[in-house]
Amino acid sequence: NFFSDRKKVLYSTLFLIGRAGKWIEPYLSNISNEDPSYLLNNWPLFEYQLFTLFGDPNEVRKAEPELENLRMRESGHLSLYIADSRSLMSRIGDWGERAYIHVYRRGLALRLLDQLAFHPGTFDTLQKLMDGSSGILPSASNDFATSVNSVALVGEIKTPSLPSSVHIPSIIPSQAYVPSSLEEQWDEEEEPEAIETVLKVVPPAYHQYLDVFSKVKAEKLPLHCACDHHIELEGHLPPVGVIYSLSNQESEILRAYISENLEKGFIRPSSFSTGAPVLFVKKKDGGLCLCVDYHKLNDFTRKNRYPVPPMNQLLTVCSGSTIFPKIDLCGAYNLLRIKEGDERLTAFRTKYGSYEYLVMPFGLTNAPASFHNLVNDIFSDSLDFVVLVYLDDIMIFSIPEEKHVKHVASVLQRLRENI
Repeated sequence: NFFSDRKKVLYSTLFLIGRAGKWIEPYLSNISNEDPSYLLNNWPLFEYQLFTLFGDPNEVRKAEPELENLRMRESGHLSLYIADSRSLMSRIGDWGERAYIHVYRRGLALRLLDQLAFHPGTFDTLQKLMDGSSGILPSASNDFATSVNSVALVGEIKTPSLPSSVHIPSIIPSQAYVPSSLEEQWDEEEEPEAIETVLKVVPPAYHQYLDVFSKVKAEKLPLHCACDHHIELEGHLPPVGVIYSLSNQESEILRAYISENLEKGFIRPSSFSTGAPVLFVKKKDGGLCLCVDYHKLNDFTRKNRYPVPPMNQLLTVCSGSTIFPKIDLCGAYNLLRIKEGDERLTAFRTKYGSYEYLVMPFGLTNAPASFHNLVNDIFSDSLDFVVLVYLDDIMIFSIPEEKHVKHVASVLQRLRENI
């Protein structure tokens, strides 16, 4: 939150680069100017000039058809649909409330439309009703329980004191589904041994979040989101990959891999004209690891320059903290979908046929950047205060233990709602 236009403007200038960065430099050199009409002290003026000089003149033209065609999936997250709608509306600006209500209703899943029949209201009222704040949405229904994936909680590390108490607000303002018992948190397919293991490893203070550690849920196809992995090609399609000869052991592993991932919904048969080869690499323990060789695809892919901070820079943030629990996301890259329409580019060829991924596989050139973007987006308001994120590793730092328990619980709740 910003308490003044000046703070809001100065924060925004941190992200200006290139021509926009050079444009703002003269104003920053006169930063002591306190005149209310001065650009750095006037957010509406700053925003107007910034978008006039550097904005996309076709933004509204692009956003209008996107909003008209936006649809919520029947099994999709309402919160994601609301966020996408709001984002597009902010880019358009002047349609009028009645028009916004019309397109918003039209894009909702059928299961929600009946509940809105007697609530015309304003757009804000409509959104509050759909948020569940007025009790329209049944909070314990399976239809509305968020799909959550597994995480592994690594042991806490005590070390020989700085961050202040920070409140972590929920990214999704709707009512969260909280299971009322241990049994209710687990999928029926979960193995009893797996449940017992998690109960032993996870401290009692976090047992209300046991569903976040569910292996079965981690192996279910995730929903699409704004951070889906996009593959943008430069030039031609990559060449067709060869099909290598395999030993009997390798053939068995390949057949099992295909069968398992088809069952999960992570891959599907592909008819794409090209595809990457499959090969096997020996593990340290002597076993075999199946790898899809995406070298050629990576050569033709435009690189994502998403900034990943160096480790030494991250560690300075938590200087003085005494407790460092670490969370590893199980499945990691498989928690992120391939952008719709790009699945064919992940095709791999085998003697059993060609298949393509619906989730992000290992080996793609921009995979680390896409995943880091996803986790950063989830914890954007708590980075460097409570949470450190490096690729698929999440570390929580606290000083007093009572704050530490609250911080870990907040992170687990955020993972429950967003992954």
